[in-house]
Amino acid sequence: MSGPRARAVVVALLMIASVAASSALRPRAIPAVNAIDLAATIPAAFGDWREDPSILPVVPEPNAQAELERIYSQTIARSYVASDGRQVMLSIAYGAAQSDSLRLHEPKVCYRAQGFAVVEPFKATLKTLAGDLPVMRFVARKSLRNEPVTYWMVIGGRLVQSGWDAKLVRLHFALSGVVPDGFLVRVSSIDNDNEGAFEIEQRFVDDLLKALDGAARARIFGQPAG
Repeated sequence: MSGPRARAVVVALLMIASVAASSALRPRAIPAVNAIDLAATIPAAFGDWREDPSILPVVPEPNAQAELERIYSQTIARSYVASDGRQVMLSIAYGAAQSDSLRLHEPKVCYRAQGFAVVEPFKATLKTLAGDLPVMRFVARKSLRNEPVTYWMVIGGRLVQSGWDAKLVRLHFALSGVVPDGFLVRVSSIDNDNEGAFEIEQRFVDDLLKALDGAARARIFGQPAG
């Protein structure tokens, strides 16, 4: 069986299982985790980085804001600058309940809605002091703006890369009758040098990881799903 055909079969089976699970099980609880205040948890200054309000990450159109507010309990969007003048934008969205109807939206959806041309996302691994961090990356382009983007998702404490991976994790929780929470973390920069930008983003992520305490690090970075 060919790759695309095999994936189609797996998707169909997952859909059937998801329907069966939703009929047989009623989500009974959100995992017992401490509440989080993103604005207070993410420092305005850490390592070589300082918050810089001069550039803001891509934000949704006004007519999409209501839908995002339904999905996400909290969001933050900040820009940081290093002593060498390099800028990085950080956006984090938190949703207290992740299900088929309330789920994290991958960044490419937001960018395309804003009129960006998006190169298809690809998987990558960041080498950090805390170990390997699997992420997704893509480049968004609009007029003269070229924006390399790095992102990852954490669902129920499990780190996932793609929407496909997220679907599998949500299904795992659904079969247990549990509604997990979720984070979407996006790091990007405006730079025509894609590889150079990705290197700067890795440096930023590593510095952020080191700046967070153990509890916050576990929430924002999660544990590899498996």
